[in-house]
This record gives sequence, C-alpha cells and structure tokens, in this order.
Amino acid sequence: MAKNTEHYFDWAATTPPDSDILHEALCEAEQHWGNPSSIHNLGAEAKACLTKSRQAVAKKLGVSEKTIYFTSGGTESDHIPLLSILNRPEKGTVLISAIEHPAIREMAEEMKHCGISVKHIMPDENGIITPDAVVESLTDDTQFVTVMAVNNETGAIQPIYDIADALTEACKGKRRPKFHVDCVQALGKIPLDISHKGIDSAAFSA
Repeated sequence: MAKNTEHYFDWAATTPPDSDILHEALCEAEQHWGNPSSIHNLGAEAKACLTKSRQAVAKKLGVSEKTIYFTSGGTESDHIPLLSILNRPEKGTVLISAIEHPAIREMAEEMKHCGISVKHIMPDENGIITPDAVVESLTDDTQFVTVMAVNNETGAIQPIYDIADALTEACKGKRRPKFHVDCVQALGKIPLDISHKGIDSAAFSA
C-alpha cells in the first residue's frame, strides 16, 4: 500500500487552526451571541466581549485600541486603506510592490478605472523590496505606498521599518504618502511593531 507522500509547505499563506483556539472561539460565540450594537443585556455582554478582544489585540500590536477595526478578513482590511484615497479630490499615483498579494494588486488595477495611476516597485534578486527602490519609484503625486511584511509565496521578510523611515526622510518638507503594510502572513510568526512611526495602516487576519 502506497504511503502518503503529501507534505504541506505553504505555511506563509495559511496554517492549520489551533484546536484549543477553535474551541474557545466556539464557546465565546455560543455565550456572547448578541448584537454588540444593541442596548439590551445580551447586546451589552457582546459589546463587552468585543471591547475586551479589541484591547487584547491592541496590546499585542502595541497600538491604541481606538485604531483597531474588525473586518471580514485580510482582503477587506487591505481594501479599506487603499480605497480611502478615492475620497481625495485630486487623482494621484499608488505605488505597490510587484509581489503584493492579489488582495492589493487586483484592487489597485480596478482603481485605474477611477483615474488612479498604479506603479509597481520591483524586488531585488532576493525577492526583497528595498527602501531605495521605494524612494526611487516615488512620483510628485504619489498618495499611497504599500509593501507587504512577509510574502505569502516565498516567505521573504520585507524591511517595512526601513521603508517607513526612508519615505519619511524622502518626503521632508512635503506631504508624505500613506504607507500601508499587509501583515497577514507576519502576525504571530515574526515580531511586529505597528506603532513604528511612518506606518499608517496595517492589515491582519485571524
């Protein structure tokens, strides 16, 4: 009888859920099933549970709980900051790394229909988006820059803090574009400091 020779090496994309966490989440869902926006007791209990969760996430990330927003997942968390630039009256340029997840890459392509220019930042031979490459890609009308923290296919860790610092330095005396980081593949795997000056938004997934 043939042995099972299948091995899973795609851990940068997703990992099997922890059974203890699944059990705890199920218990919480069964106990606090009320609408947290409702004013009755069940709603108040659900709101308290949600607030506790928000505080725990904020503490883990080292940021204010007021900056934490729960969404349907990583894709929506990437879309919200990116789409926010459509509220600006002037059209501009979005810089995305050429190795971004489709959640960013495909939405950026759709934004071209709204008059937004999209420019890709190429990685070096090691799959790294260098700070110099980001700065060299800047245009006078760049409004948004996004580079993922860890690539979902190669696992390459990007120098997001150095990129944030380089953007701040390069834009002294003028408006700095917003810097967004897709941290879906990074959370829980590498140390993260989202409070680092120059990182304006970040996306995560449970």
